[in-house]
Amino acid sequence: PPPGDLWPPFLSLKQKPLLLVRGETSDLLSAETAARMAERHPDLTEVCVRGTPHAPTLDEPEVELAIDEFLARIDS
Repeated sequence: PPPGDLWPPFLSLKQKPLLLVRGETSDLLSAETAARMAERHPDLTEVCVRGTPHAPTLDEPEVELAIDEFLARIDS
């Protein structure tokens, strides 16, 4: 069954920086939903891995760079 409305738990994270890693061809997290997430969260950074389904392995170069930049930003 569907997990229910996930917007309230997502919106509860508004005060926290978020990094969204999404596979371009994900059948679980569409580009439209990711865009809505970015609109609703003031400090969300998205990295989309081209040609990748759900979920990226996190060892893609663009993901490693995004993680490094994200951690450096929240560490400062």
